[in-house]
Amino acid sequence: MALEEYEYKAGRLNTNADALSQISVVTRAQRRKEKENEVEEEECEENTADLITSTEDEITTILHEYHDTPIGGHPGIKRMLNRIKQEYKWKGMRKDIEEYVGACEKCQLNKLGKVTEVPMVVGESPSAAFEQCAMDIVGHLTVSDSGNKYLLTFQDVFTKFSRAIPIPDQEANPCKEF
Repeated sequence: MALEEYEYKAGRLNTNADALSQISVVTRAQRRKEKENEVEEEECEENTADLITSTEDEITTILHEYHDTPIGGHPGIKRMLNRIKQEYKWKGMRKDIEEYVGACEKCQLNKLGKVTEVPMVVGESPSAAFEQCAMDIVGHLTVSDSGNKYLLTFQDVFTKFSRAIPIPDQEANPCKEF
């Protein structure tokens, strides 16, 4: 394949330019048009809410509808603000919503507090067998033929040696014999 010879013409002298030589002009024009459309869309979105400068009764009704009704569902401040902003605007809207949600008795009763995790306390480990033991009573179980209803469990913390002894009741006498 060989290169063909051609005659170069400067852009201003080339009156019948093809689309490739004009591509930068086209893309700049498209970008400008897209930016204009974006600005128009933002302006439309900003002006969709009905501006309310009316009575406190109407604002209270709106707050009640968006918070206390089953459809409202007791949302938090941010979620309620975002929902109301889609349809209404008024001066001091955020403050009104914060006060309304803060005064809601149901929200305060059901609000989960900040849970701080308490680190696990690791005690000293035993260094020899039977230095530290654990005991517990398990029951009330099905009564055995010998009349036992409980199990006294024992475990050595160091060796993990375990024992379970059937006992008739939770009194101290059978436990002290062990």
